[in-house]
Amino acid sequence: MRIYYINLDKHTKRRTFMERQFVEHGISAQRVPAVEGVALPSEALGRFKIAHDVRFPMGPGEVGCFLSHVQCWTLLQETGEAHALVMEDDVIFGASLARLLDGVDWEGLDADIVKLETNFARTRMEKAPVLEIDGRGIRLLTGKHASTGAYVINRRVIEKLKSYSEQINLPIDQFLFNPDFPVFHEMRVLQFDPAPIVQFSILHPDDTTDEISSTLDSEREVFKRDIEGFFERRLVKPFRKLAKTARRGLRSLGGDQVEKRIKYEP
Repeated sequence: MRIYYINLDKHTKRRTFMERQFVEHGISAQRVPAVEGVALPSEALGRFKIAHDVRFPMGPGEVGCFLSHVQCWTLLQETGEAHALVMEDDVIFGASLARLLDGVDWEGLDADIVKLETNFARTRMEKAPVLEIDGRGIRLLTGKHASTGAYVINRRVIEKLKSYSEQINLPIDQFLFNPDFPVFHEMRVLQFDPAPIVQFSILHPDDTTDEISSTLDSEREVFKRDIEGFFERRLVKPFRKLAKTARRGLRSLGGDQVEKRIKYEP
């Protein structure tokens, strides 16, 4: 299986961080130079100008991140291989990662995408695992789990994703893993539980000085402040939270799904 990691040329510390982990875990990977959104011509950025959802506008950083993932998908298509592991350059590997990658029959696993990371947000998945390996379940993901730090993608789904990307302007994590939007429902997405990978900024949310932390957080905060007025923050959000809590309670009464926070387990 091909392994790609996305890295902007100027992020040399991140590149060193990732390549040290690959050596430590005995994993071979190909660096994919990231697309720098701020360096794109205005016409390229203009395609993403109209947000599919006002909650998720596309700044230059988001555009660059999206196009960087598409580059990895295209590389997989060009190789003719069936699967690739795509990683961003701020993830921490668990000690079991290489063993898990070798132990899964990716050809026999009926999945378009398999997520190997967690963002610790609550999500929903099937109770019964599709596969169990090394004390972990691989379960069908049915709820939002919007993070793209590490996932295995099946080349069979790439053309479909590229087609949707021409119509729907969303940050890559929302585009792929948010059930509010159509792409998620066009795929079979599985999730490792517990996850063997986590992003540095998720595991160390208070460490804002380290160069390994996400560079998209500040851009997202600016847009968030711009689009959320007093009414949204003070009145709408509390009702949304109450409704979400009620839905969780109803779902927990029975059925074949479970709602939980996915742990990171090295």
